[in-house]
Amino acid sequence: MKFCKQCTKEFETTETQREFYTKIHVPEPTLCPACRQQRRLAWRNERSLYPRKCALTGKDILSIYAPERPWPVYSSESWYGDEWDQLATGRDFDFSRPFFEQYKELQTAAPHLGAITVNNENSPYVNQAWHNKNCHMCFDLGYCESCLYCSATYHSKDSSDANFTHESELCYETVGCTKCFRGVFLEDCHNCSDVSFSFDCKNCSNCMLCSNLRNKQYCILNTQYTKDEYEKEKEKYIVRSYAAFQELKKRFSDVKQKAIHRSSLNFQCQDCHGDYLNRSKNMKLCFDCDSAENCSYVTRIDSDVKDSMDVDHAAENELMYEGVAMCGFNSRFGYNVVHCQNVDYSEVMISCTNCFGCAHLHNQEYCILNKKYSKEEYESLNVKIIDHMKQTGEWGQYFPPTVAPYSYNETTANEFYPLTREEALTKGFQWKDDIFRTTGKETIKESDIPDVLSDESATCLIGQVIACTQCAKNYRYTKQELGLYGRIGVPAPRQCYDCRHMRRFKARNPRILYKRACMNQGCANEFETTYAPNRPERVYCESCYQQNIA
Repeated sequence: MKFCKQCTKEFETTETQREFYTKIHVPEPTLCPACRQQRRLAWRNERSLYPRKCALTGKDILSIYAPERPWPVYSSESWYGDEWDQLATGRDFDFSRPFFEQYKELQTAAPHLGAITVNNENSPYVNQAWHNKNCHMCFDLGYCESCLYCSATYHSKDSSDANFTHESELCYETVGCTKCFRGVFLEDCHNCSDVSFSFDCKNCSNCMLCSNLRNKQYCILNTQYTKDEYEKEKEKYIVRSYAAFQELKKRFSDVKQKAIHRSSLNFQCQDCHGDYLNRSKNMKLCFDCDSAENCSYVTRIDSDVKDSMDVDHAAENELMYEGVAMCGFNSRFGYNVVHCQNVDYSEVMISCTNCFGCAHLHNQEYCILNKKYSKEEYESLNVKIIDHMKQTGEWGQYFPPTVAPYSYNETTANEFYPLTREEALTKGFQWKDDIFRTTGKETIKESDIPDVLSDESATCLIGQVIACTQCAKNYRYTKQELGLYGRIGVPAPRQCYDCRHMRRFKARNPRILYKRACMNQGCANEFETTYAPNRPERVYCESCYQQNIA
């Protein structure tokens, strides 16, 4: 057992993990898994966008880097273009100085890619997004069309306010759903259509306020009706006003709390330790992963990741260590290292090979501090730099918080590990006091927003500035979203998209495992679960859950 140098908590290193560290030639970590992840996620800004000028063309762009950040920022078109010299910022390594100090200077000089986007059409307000069309204020989004205010959502269409929702259409306020059609306020529902305010339903249609249903239709509060009875009974619950919508949300909260909750949402897994895992095996303390194998402390794995540790947001590779947004074979200590091989201590590297300590390059090889070398020169210098970093105590450590390109409260670290300003600064993180937002600019009062959304009232709301009823931040209704609300049949929200996102974020269990006993009477099974012991839900072991639900 070891004690974390940051939080002082005890943590273990298994023999299997020691073999991995030896294999990739890094020392054992000095921080516990949670502190290591916190440090990495402080490098991932998904949702904070700022207006800037492209430093190459002068055009107005949106960037994930605040205007006061000193480095030049390029639009995606400029950064991937041929009108600038990527290696102009290259410099020699100085063995009289620490590596991180030299890297910080390179980072300040290198032109930065304004936002992490690939092949998006008519979707300027997105980040960590690829192959989307007509999407607005969406983050961590792929292959979607006409989606609004979504996060971690893929292959979906005409949906709004969805988190971890895939292959769905005409959905609103969904969390952890797949293959749903015309769904409103759903959590952990799959292959459902015309289902609303429901939890853990599968292969269902025409249901409301239900939980734990399988292959059902025409149900309300888990009561079976005929089709005619259902249509008549449904009239009592039809949402025609914002006030009625709020009442249904309260009833949905009660439905969810009284439902049977499965100890973990792992599917087709073998020897897995974590939650929200699919088609994976030999995973230790991992969360939100699909098709991963032999990994420890990894999260948000999209597909086909093997033999990796301490990686967040990764896909299709192996032998990755201590990185965020990684897709690089045998790559360590990186941020947004994509389609790369043998890249260490680098950020925003696209299709690069054999690079060390580089920043914002694409299609390069044998580079150190953005300076190009021959293969032989690179290999010799690489060994010397690693030896130097071992002497300075830097080798094996992720980038320190002072090198992170964002302030702590701009990043997903503040979602999973929320800190006050004073706490963040004490831990060495940066903090931004003026996160881009406006207040007091509203043009319509909350009380004047129509309770019932009609075509006429929707037209009057377009462009109006509203104050969030929770945080007072100003936001606008767009024509696209009001049209979508009308199609889905929901009222216009009174909270801003950030507050709505945090409500959905908190609807998923935290990435912490607790030891608990099955709550089914007469069962003595024990298990690890993300449901804390003091939570009120009925949490069943896998066997009891299957017996009562299937």
